[in-house]
Amino acid sequence: MAFNLDKLQAIAKPRSENSIKKENFWNENKEWLVRSKEIALAVRFYLEEQKLTQLALAEKMGVSAPYIAKIMKGNENLTLETICKLEKILNETLITTAKPYQIQILPIQYTKIEFQKSEAEKSKKIKKTLSESWCASANAVA
Repeated sequence: MAFNLDKLQAIAKPRSENSIKKENFWNENKEWLVRSKEIALAVRFYLEEQKLTQLALAEKMGVSAPYIAKIMKGNENLTLETICKLEKILNETLITTAKPYQIQILPIQYTKIEFQKSEAEKSKKIKKTLSESWCASANAVA
C-alpha cells in the first residue's frame, strides 16, 4: 500500500495556537516542570502512605484545595516556602540542597574497610587452621 501524502494533508488539521503555546511553555520551563512533577509524585506517595487526603493537606497547609490539586498535577512552580511546608507536614524530605562546603565522612566507608580487614584476618585463620589440620592428618597417615 503506497503512502498518499496528498490525502494525509487534506485530512490533517493544522496545530492550534493553544497546542503551540503549550509546547513552547514546556520547552522554556522544562527543568522546573520536571522537578515539579517529581515532587507531585512524591507528595502523592506520602499522602497515600500516611492515609491523608488532599483536603486534609490543604487544611494543614492553610491553602485551598484547588491549590493542592494544582500541586498534584505537577505543573505548579513551587516556592521554597511551599516545599518546606509540605516537607514539615509530611515529615519527609522532598528536595535536598548540595553542600559542597561540607566534607562528609561516611561511616559505611570505615565499616567496609573494617569488614575487609576482618574478612582477610578470618581468611588467614582459616588457611592456617586448614594447613595445620592437613599437616596433622598427613603426619597421622605417614
